[in-house]
Amino acid sequence: MVILGAGASFDSWPGGPPTGTPERDRPPLARDLFDERYAPLLNEHRKARFAVDRLRAAVKAGADVEQELEKMRDLADRDSFYHSHLMAIRYYLRDLIGTTELTWSQEKGGVTNYVRLVGQVREWARDANEAVCYVTFNYDMLLDRVLEDQLGLWRGLIDSYVRAPHHLIKFHGSVNWFRLCGPSSIAVFEHTPNISQIIDRAAELEPTGEVQVWGQEWSRIGATTRQSSLGGPEQIIVPALSIPLQRKAVAECPTSQLELLEEVIPQTTRVLIVGWRGAEKHFWNLWKGRVRTDVRVDVCCGGPDMPDGIAYNCPPIGIELRQINNAQMTFSALVDGWPSRLQRLLSL
Repeated sequence: MVILGAGASFDSWPGGPPTGTPERDRPPLARDLFDERYAPLLNEHRKARFAVDRLRAAVKAGADVEQELEKMRDLADRDSFYHSHLMAIRYYLRDLIGTTELTWSQEKGGVTNYVRLVGQVREWARDANEAVCYVTFNYDMLLDRVLEDQLGLWRGLIDSYVRAPHHLIKFHGSVNWFRLCGPSSIAVFEHTPNISQIIDRAAELEPTGEVQVWGQEWSRIGATTRQSSLGGPEQIIVPALSIPLQRKAVAECPTSQLELLEEVIPQTTRVLIVGWRGAEKHFWNLWKGRVRTDVRVDVCCGGPDMPDGIAYNCPPIGIELRQINNAQMTFSALVDGWPSRLQRLLSL
């Protein structure tokens, strides 16, 4: 199993981005999602201004983005306006990640560290006769594109993610996915709503339908859809991506991917973690009672603090912490060269 977090996309330029590369073009880390470098995006997402301003202030004061969003989520239980603020953040994040990821990938002609990672892991899996499951907490499609190019995944079909030779689970959703709201949600409005109206009435909506794909590429999807080429009933849709929280975060992926994850965990003998802090407790909960005691975990962190963070965040789920081998290197350093450090690591 290969687990990837925001640090992987942030460090996905082979060898590191050249000097002078604008930071706004680089896939952001969680702490930078609401940075002022992305201020122009708020001209299109006016409903997100209050929440973004509050999050900026919290980050400047030393708080984590996830902690502050958690507070806003708690406030929503007694103040319906916070449901609207959080829904506005969904739309903001979808467009922020969608635009930066597409620019970043095109700048390198699609040749990112993900190309090297998938290629090297594929060759190891072929020789070792092993299956591989990728789990990403990122909303972007940098990994999706590579799996499509090399292994036949089709981004336009949600079932393809679990049928591809090497599976992909996007635990927190994707910029090109949406979720249907319950049939009663459309009745909240007198006329077909726009996105601004959906945000205003977010507390009254029920985004309970199955996750679906809007298209192979990110786009500013509409507010409603019809679930039939023959003109079925109009239904409200919202971006299928999970707000980054610490305690109450939920998976925002199709049921088929969650079922696959539960099936794969007991079979997993090796785990490679790239750019992920391991703070998602709801993900670790799926490992309880399922994980093997002899699983080996290798960590690529890009700095001396990340492995300690993963060790701290990893709950007692049956993995001995002494089996976590800290590879204190960047994503670029891990996959660079032939043979790369990753290839040597996999040979052990």
